[in-house]
Amino acid sequence: MPKYLSTSCTTLVCLLVILFTGCSLQSSLGNSSHGQGPLAIMGTLASVPDRPVTEAHITMSRGKHLFEWTVPVEGLDFCAEVELPVGTWELSILLLDSHGTVLFKSEPQSVEVSPNGSQVVNVTLRPGDGKVNLTIDLRDSLLLPHARRARVYFDDERTELIWEEEKETINHVFSLPPGTYDFLVELYTESFRASDRLVPGLWQSVEVKPGEELIIHWEPLMQSMTIEAIIGLVPDPPQNLTAEVQNSQVKLIWDTHASPYVTGYFVYCQADPFERPEILTPTPVTTTEFIHVLDDLEELPYDTLTYSVAALSGSGVVGYRCDEIKISIEK
Repeated sequence: MPKYLSTSCTTLVCLLVILFTGCSLQSSLGNSSHGQGPLAIMGTLASVPDRPVTEAHITMSRGKHLFEWTVPVEGLDFCAEVELPVGTWELSILLLDSHGTVLFKSEPQSVEVSPNGSQVVNVTLRPGDGKVNLTIDLRDSLLLPHARRARVYFDDERTELIWEEEKETINHVFSLPPGTYDFLVELYTESFRASDRLVPGLWQSVEVKPGEELIIHWEPLMQSMTIEAIIGLVPDPPQNLTAEVQNSQVKLIWDTHASPYVTGYFVYCQADPFERPEILTPTPVTTTEFIHVLDDLEELPYDTLTYSVAALSGSGVVGYRCDEIKISIEK
């Protein structure tokens, strides 16, 4: 089962970043004659985070071209003045604490840099991603020789992990936006077909905090089971079957079975050697005698009846039939 370890909590905040060009800058950043435009980036936090933001990492990218700046943040404000070649750039901002942990980040946003004019762009920064350090532990598991694949779900996002050889533990680190996720791990053998799924997994909720590492130690859920087996031995045939004809009746008697597990007896009669024997006792008799009323029979094609008896065990196993006994019937 998963075990979780997390650090302190960070509050969700938004950042309003205002980008100024042209006349909003100092005169030293005036119009450029070299195909560059001035750009000023200033930001203010809307609320105070639990951990201080110490620096802002600013990235402007276009194709293979990348410019980066790191500026200090004092209190809730930061400001950077830069020059960039004119054109369309993609702006990204990360706010870091003193340990270099990303507390807030912006989604990449398109910015137009021109040698003249000015514009204002609103940039919303959400809390930085958290990390989920997942370890799948198969030590001492019956599944260890068979598991070669895993599907890991965080809500609807699925990640497939594959390892080629038998491993006791498998580790993978995920980067996820903060929030509560429905988490699931499924184990598979040589493919991700449904027929190769070893463990269906159980859904659980996990919380991912901004800029923090959540450690999940996952093990297949195992449950103890007690197996009680009843050995259904085939009973030996009953002994000393006798038959006596009395007034259109045949009285059959045999010895009590030696096994204490015998609960009843089936009596068989064969009137026609070309037909299967008939069970005279569909419900087993519990005594060691049976009276066969011949008046219930239709006209017999032959003048001989053949009888046998088999014991029934308490587990429902029908035993061997005893030696047949034949009697003559007067027509």
